[in-house]
Amino acid sequence: MQDYTERIDKLLEEFKAGKFIYREDYLGQVGDAARGFGNSALLVRNHFPGMEPFAESIHRSVESSGVVPAEEVVNMIRPNAPVEDMLKLKNVQIAV
Repeated sequence: MQDYTERIDKLLEEFKAGKFIYREDYLGQVGDAARGFGNSALLVRNHFPGMEPFAESIHRSVESSGVVPAEEVVNMIRPNAPVEDMLKLKNVQIAV
């Protein structure tokens, strides 16, 4: 039986070429990825039961990488609607 973990690693590396965060502690890698774009970040998320530990992990990762969360927007997004959601967010005031 083939080791699917190795196959998935290979496929993701070929397909996304280092632009995809996955595996154990993937939320802990968000800060390093964000730092590649600048020193502040807009955090956009929904709220649902059980979400807080994940949000806290992202906050810790972002802050420990030296990125300042400029703003956090909650409950303004829908699943699989990135363009529409970003258009809604264009009117959000962000403190930089």
